[in-house]
Amino acid sequence: MKTNVFLSAIFIIAVLFGNANAQIQLSHNFNERIFVATGFGFEGYYGRTGSVINVYDEDFYLIRSVNIPSQGGLLGIIVSRNIFTTDGRLTFLIWSIGSQNPISYVLELFSENGNMLNDFGYTASSGYNIYSGPNGNYRLLVYRDNSKTDIYSLPGRKSNELVSILETNDVLRSDNLQGIRFADNIVSNKAEMTVIIPNNERVTETKIAIYDMTGNVVFETTARNGNVSWDLTNPAGRFVANGTYLVIAEVKGKNGRVYAYSSRLGVKR
Repeated sequence: MKTNVFLSAIFIIAVLFGNANAQIQLSHNFNERIFVATGFGFEGYYGRTGSVINVYDEDFYLIRSVNIPSQGGLLGIIVSRNIFTTDGRLTFLIWSIGSQNPISYVLELFSENGNMLNDFGYTASSGYNIYSGPNGNYRLLVYRDNSKTDIYSLPGRKSNELVSILETNDVLRSDNLQGIRFADNIVSNKAEMTVIIPNNERVTETKIAIYDMTGNVVFETTARNGNVSWDLTNPAGRFVANGTYLVIAEVKGKNGRVYAYSSRLGVKR
């Protein structure tokens, strides 16, 4: 169900925002080599000049410059949020050539302030891997020499706790009788929504989570009724990009029963 919902949302992009006559335009020009950061709780870009890593959000704003010296030649960087920590701050997993001879490789984790959080030690040439384990929890595999592998359990989750309702409850698509209702389905400044449950029962608690097309949470809140407002900013305080967003509501009624609904919202400025 979760996959189908996301695929449906992707299809809507072409309907809402597609333009057969659109021209290719230059969106931004960086004065450094830029890489895409995606899939690990942060969507944006990063570049490296010397020992300084510059991080940009999806709208190309510079949000952080971090001085992280590596032991040797840099082999890889993962910019993440809420994977290795749960405080919402950025972390940097750095894989580089170590100082030992013969050639060696080292894996280190740094905070957004440039402080080392964890030294995972030396790795094999195959390095490491990050994957989502049971219940959405992340795990880090560090490949050592002599066919040895160390597995670390990380505090972060692939998605917010609310995404579990997609797997454990029957999530209903909103319709004219019940579910998520928007003041406008396509918004440019603010999204206002109301959740209606069967028989117009009074809502006692509403949990809303809004996801982008890669499954990252861009907004979440809890309200004591069925009315929720979103100012279209992400956890970093930046406006989200144009596109289609998946809205999941977990609602508790006066009788104690919990309902789960999904709907889609378009952002276009």
